[in-house]
Amino acid sequence: TRIDQYRSQARGGKGVRGATLRGDDVVEHDAEAAVHAADSWARCNPGSIGVAAITAGPGVTDGVTGIANAWRANSPILVFGGQGPFSQLRKGSLQEMDHLGVVKPITKFCDAVYQTDRIPEFIELAIRHAVYVHVENCKRTLA
Repeated sequence: TRIDQYRSQARGGKGVRGATLRGDDVVEHDAEAAVHAADSWARCNPGSIGVAAITAGPGVTDGVTGIANAWRANSPILVFGGQGPFSQLRKGSLQEMDHLGVVKPITKFCDAVYQTDRIPEFIELAIRHAVYVHVENCKRTLA
């Protein structure tokens, strides 16, 4: 079954602790595991995109390893990272950090949405980048 494939692939065959299965959805209770699960889901279900939602600050930094693994494997994932209130930006609010600066080198696309009505537009853009294989990367790999 798909969940068996997921469990065997997540974290190098060790399975993921703290996971709950709800229908076809795997709900993680840990940011790192959530991103690894999204990567595993995308790999086990070709044509699908793995999705993870993680909290700001430590959630984003905990997800970095999974994001990097997915990026290196060209595995299409979409990660939503939390952010403190924009009204408190650069004022030292709880869990404030430069999320985009952390993940930009290991993603095909990253951005912040400053207007909620533009969320669908940014999701569509992120998905297009996630599933697109960059020709330049292929040329460098083959050379």
